[in-house]
Amino acid sequence: QEMIIMSLTYYKPRTKSQHLRRSAAVDIIEKEDNYIVIANVPGFTKEEIEITADHESLSFTANKVETENEEKPKYIHRERFSSTLSRTMTFAKPIEAAKATVTLKDGVLTITLPLAENAKAVKLTPQEN
Repeated sequence: QEMIIMSLTYYKPRTKSQHLRRSAAVDIIEKEDNYIVIANVPGFTKEEIEITADHESLSFTANKVETENEEKPKYIHRERFSSTLSRTMTFAKPIEAAKATVTLKDGVLTITLPLAENAKAVKLTPQEN
């Protein structure tokens, strides 16, 4: 079984004003000619998500930050505030990052990463001499 290496990031803020950073929940599906990465990024817009990929890895960060200009109501209780979701993964087979497709729907980020041509399995047939 091939390995996919993923980096997990999580730390809890010390005070309510600090930024919360968490790892996104991710599923990775390997098909014959691509990897499909499915990540939960609830509450983030496409403008708040940054994705980078190269021939062997994928990283994404979803960042929601309150601006200083926002009028802040007087909260009685608050659990929703600035936060960041991030994830980095390295794949066992090389990918063609330039041909990746990305969709964001209902808080679910789906990234399809085609395998590089030299990474795809080919069927070989013995020749008679």
